[in-house]
Amino acid sequence: MIYVGESRGRCQCFVCRSPCRTLPSDPDPPKHNRPVGTFPTTLEGVIPITIINLGVGNNQINSLKMNLRITIAIAATLWLSLCKAQNTDSIEARADYGSTIDDIQLLMELDKIDLYKVHFKNVHSQNGYFLITSKEYWNGIETISDTLLSADYAKKYFTVDKNDTAATFTLITKPLNDSIIFNYRYSGLRVTRKYKRINRDDYSLRDGIITGEEFRKIPVNQTIPLFVYSLPYENPEQPGYKFYCALTADGVPPEKWWDKYKVEHYIVVSIKIVAD
Repeated sequence: MIYVGESRGRCQCFVCRSPCRTLPSDPDPPKHNRPVGTFPTTLEGVIPITIINLGVGNNQINSLKMNLRITIAIAATLWLSLCKAQNTDSIEARADYGSTIDDIQLLMELDKIDLYKVHFKNVHSQNGYFLITSKEYWNGIETISDTLLSADYAKKYFTVDKNDTAATFTLITKPLNDSIIFNYRYSGLRVTRKYKRINRDDYSLRDGIITGEEFRKIPVNQTIPLFVYSLPYENPEQPGYKFYCALTADGVPPEKWWDKYKVEHYIVVSIKIVAD
């Protein structure tokens, strides 16, 4: 049996692990005589103003200068507001799989234990928190919809603060015959869920969008898939192969996986980062 995209629980296929591309920086950036991002408090030396006196009184000239200063101040305020909005509409996250200690990782693999740790950075909110929801599907029918912690408890225990850079959200799964244990950990809090499953060895816990060595931006105030625990996709045109990456790489919503791939059972864990 050949497993496509299966390597120590992480996705290694080209579709899911292609590197992010960044645009090259401006080869000739503008030069400023003050730090980038600061604004002058006066107009002198920044915007030359030449006013020819054609019978215009001094009061009118002063009024024109004042109106120009007000216009520039409004534009600067709008620019700062736009920059702030761009900074707060997303945060960065990275999911690391498994243990860095080889012996522990080997024992985990023998017991079919999966472990993910999610790290956050560039959090701009002081009062942010996240909600974790899970949905279970059997033959394309949603059978369980569960919120790990209510919003009131999440505000207390699932907080994301820009001053806290060490907090890590952890998910551990362990199969027990026809059941699967989900163990969530964050800042000393532990929450456990137990689901029924088919007694098979080819289930896999996979990340939704953020695995790998690089941090990636994820939007705030939106629910996005974080993890998927599922059986593989078996393409009848390619017998003997089992596909895992296709479930999340093709953009098909989870509720359509039975229709598209005939995946009998899967659980989708989603996250919503709420920023005030």
